[in-house]
Amino acid sequence: MRGASDSNGCITIGVVEEPGPRMISTDLDVVYFIVWAFAIAGVVGAAMAFCVARPLAKLSFISFPILAAALIPILFMSGFQEPLDLNVFYLMLVLGIIGWICKITDIPRAPFLIAFVLAEPLERYYFLTVNAFPSGDWLARPFVLVILLIIVGAIAVPIWRRLRRKKDSSEDAVRLSEQSEMVAPPFVDMFVSVCALAVFITSTVMSQEFSESGRLFPLSVGCLGIVLSLLSLFRDIQRVRNNRGFGRFDDAWVQRLKVVGISVAWVLVYIWLVFVLGLLVGTGIFSLVFLIRVAQMKIWKSIIYTACIVGALYSLTEFAQLVAPVGYLL
Repeated sequence: MRGASDSNGCITIGVVEEPGPRMISTDLDVVYFIVWAFAIAGVVGAAMAFCVARPLAKLSFISFPILAAALIPILFMSGFQEPLDLNVFYLMLVLGIIGWICKITDIPRAPFLIAFVLAEPLERYYFLTVNAFPSGDWLARPFVLVILLIIVGAIAVPIWRRLRRKKDSSEDAVRLSEQSEMVAPPFVDMFVSVCALAVFITSTVMSQEFSESGRLFPLSVGCLGIVLSLLSLFRDIQRVRNNRGFGRFDDAWVQRLKVVGISVAWVLVYIWLVFVLGLLVGTGIFSLVFLIRVAQMKIWKSIIYTACIVGALYSLTEFAQLVAPVGYLL
């Protein structure tokens, strides 16, 4: 963009030839426009959040199947936008299953998501850093040392607190918000640790086929992952010894697995409907049947709710320039 003022003092936005640091000297008016736009948007967004906080809080009292009928199509449509490939639906389903496994095995999901988002820029800047300081001098720079101390502290302090005393009630509340209310049998934790170890070993071996620069990041992550996986596996072995067995799924766990299996089947049905009939028609059929069978809604309410869901998706494609998946038949 490029900003310019006309005779009336109004700012018109054109095209900036070279976006970047030079904009501060060549297009300062555009820079101020962007800064003020973000500032005003932040204030307006905060005000709107305070206004709608109470109505949004009421969503927590709505049955989850009712919310799922709208959430599933919106999430899958959002995930489709970047690759524009229907196979991303299967990837989203797999990631959802991995997230559930993380929950039942007490693995925090927030760091997993952060790592998934930051992996690409981290690899790029790690490559630039290593090439700028080939002898490893970057590890001795003050800023890097501060970051390392913070990381070590973030790992050491919880371990020290756990060894010193049991967690208080507030810490337990935070833990329970992320941890499943049902403790997984020891063999599940051991299986997850073995799978993680296999993944990191495979990535480390495969990285040997890359160029010297290309294998820097995957080799570093793979070696660190192998160490952490071995520590996790050692902890799982200790748990098996303490429990005098690998454990098994009791009746409550069998019922939970049935619910998870049925949920995955519903998502698969939605994916196949989208593959065959497209997003709008597939969403209409899925939401209507799901609301009647699972959410136990009345037929006329299900029809109205389904129409609202399909209408919202159609509005996103028409006015927000989102791309809706097209099925093989439609």
